[in-house]
Amino acid sequence: MTWVLGEGMPTEVEVRLAAGDDGDTVFELEHASPTQIVDELVRTYGPGGTIGIGCGWDLTLLCLDFFLHGVQFDPATWLDTPEGRNFAIRSCHVWGPVIQAAWATGDDDIAAAIAFAVQHFAPETNGDR
Repeated sequence: MTWVLGEGMPTEVEVRLAAGDDGDTVFELEHASPTQIVDELVRTYGPGGTIGIGCGWDLTLLCLDFFLHGVQFDPATWLDTPEGRNFAIRSCHVWGPVIQAAWATGDDDIAAAIAFAVQHFAPETNGDR
């Protein structure tokens, strides 16, 4: 399928489902972006800007899991809950070292990128979001 990040920024997503060893289903997702899209993302936000892609998929897949298991939640406000904020924050922190290794980003730069991603996905709101 095609996933469009923004105007003129189509990317490809491939989803594979396979039988697991225990009778469960193994889910694999591959998100591929043309070089010019990744280059523009890095020019705009630095290498750490790609943390948002990983965190965004983490949140999307968690909400899919909620849906498939009949968990009642409001996707429009879930990130405002302590559970939602904590998940988003942990996701940003987990993706940081992955991005750091892929782009050879320095410690200070990746720390700033993680902080930027956390502010995007789980901003401090003081209840006014």
